[in-house]
Formats: sequence, C-alpha cells, structure tokens
Amino acid sequence: MSREIQQSNKAPRHHNDNFESDKRFIETVAELRIMRKYMMVLLLLQFVVMPAETADSVMLHIVYNTTYATYGNGHKTHDVMALDVGRTMSHFYSEAQRLRDEQMKKINESNLPLEVAINNAKNVGGGGLQWHVCKRPSGGDSITFYDTFGLDGVKYTEADKRLQWNIEDGDTTICGYSCGKAWTNIGGRRWTVWFTADIPVSDGPWKLRGLPGLILKAVESDGIYSFCCTSITSGNGMLVEMPSGNYTDCTYDEYKTIYYKYNDDPIQFLVTRTGNSLPIPGSKRKSAIISIDEKPFTH
Repeated sequence: MSREIQQSNKAPRHHNDNFESDKRFIETVAELRIMRKYMMVLLLLQFVVMPAETADSVMLHIVYNTTYATYGNGHKTHDVMALDVGRTMSHFYSEAQRLRDEQMKKINESNLPLEVAINNAKNVGGGGLQWHVCKRPSGGDSITFYDTFGLDGVKYTEADKRLQWNIEDGDTTICGYSCGKAWTNIGGRRWTVWFTADIPVSDGPWKLRGLPGLILKAVESDGIYSFCCTSITSGNGMLVEMPSGNYTDCTYDEYKTIYYKYNDDPIQFLVTRTGNSLPIPGSKRKSAIISIDEKPFTH
C-alpha cells in the first residue's frame, strides 16, 4: 500500500518538474534578451564618455545584404554594404567596393613594372556600388553623399532633413532583435523600414535615420532598393573612415546632371571630360543602376 502511494505521489511531482523546467527556460531566455539589450546600451555608453581623440572609433559595424535594380532590363544585382557607426559620424559603403579600392591602392603604391601592375589589376575582383554616405549627427546634422563616375569623384553635402516617420503595425524579428515597423517618403519614393529600440542608435542604411533605434531593414516600395541586416558586431578598434580619393564638391543639381550624362552614355561622358567633343556612335548604355536618390532619376 505504501509503495503504491509513493508511486502515485511521484507522477504529479514529475509534471511539476517539467513545468518548473519550462518556466525556468522561458525566464532564462527573457533574462538573456534583457542582458543583451543592456550590454548593447553599455557598449554605446562607453563611447559617449571616450576622449575626443577616439571620437571616430567604430562603435557598431552593421552589415546589410543589399539588392538594387537597373533600368532597361529590370535585372536585380546584389551587394554587401556596411554601416560603421561612431560617436560623431557614421559611414555607409559597399564592402565589396571598399575591398577592391584597397587592393587597387596597394597595386598603385607597389612600384611594380607597368605590365605587372596591369596584370595584377585585371585579377582584382569586381566591386560594388560606388557611392558612400557619411552622416554627422553632431556639428550641423549634415549628410554628405559621395559618388564616382569613371575617374571623376564628386560629393554634395546637404542639411539632414528631418524625415516624417509613420509608425505602423508589422513587428518582426531581425538578427534576433525585436523590430517595429515604420514608413516615410523621400524624393518621391516610399520607404518601409524595421527598426529595433534595443539598439538606441538613430541611424540606418543610406540616408535613413531619425527613428528611436537602429534600422535593420529598409525596402523601397517599387523594389528598386532593399537593405536587410545580416550581422551586428563591435568595431574592434576600427576607425570610421572617410571615403578615400579626390572628390570635387558640387551641388545636388550638378550631381543629377553628371549622373544623367554618365549613365546615359558613359563612353561619351569620359571622352567629353578629356576635352574631345567628337560623338561616339552606338555608345549609349542600354541599362544602368537606378538612382537611389529620387524617383525622377529613373529613365
């Protein structure tokens, strides 16, 4: 009799153990999420109190899988872009293009015979999008856009436009972070984004910023451009670097004129820049990257 009572008493205790185990597991997951959130905040705070000489150290290195379209053939191209966030500025750029630029720079500085240098240059892999965006949240709230057309580098700086964000339903999880959904209009394009308040950095890909958290995903309504975060790491001693090379200052309207001419007929554009106005028959481009800046840019 006593044995049967002991056995019957074990069953409910077994279920209680499972319940308690599940409860502890859920609590542990919740605690880990809270800890990760506070660890990210602490990581950011340590840069706020750092001295001026390390002000441009990278706090966060965010990588985005990027897709963009071309006009003429509707083809979609992929790139890997990165956002380096520092204390006084951030830099958004193509990692593939940056790697290519570094390799080409080494070749140019190697003092190799011309034939060897040319062969080495041919073996350098293809790059990515050539434009960069540098945002300065302090000291004027400015955004500088850099681009390259052939051998010509140009840049324009504009005041940071306060985007009018609209919060809407559609929460999701990206890279393990809970994200809210919002949308805004820029240059005739509607952008929908997902941002996480767990990372209190008001920044994101391209010129997107102004939300109470880091933007981890952004999609343009026509599918022309999209950015989706794939990883977030600390800077590990990196510096927020300005784009290398010579860039000529221009206005936004001047940039649009250059963009149109180059993308319509790059060969004729390059020939004209050398001072030769001789027309090149059949040199017009059949397809080119659609500008991210504004809808009227499309052909």
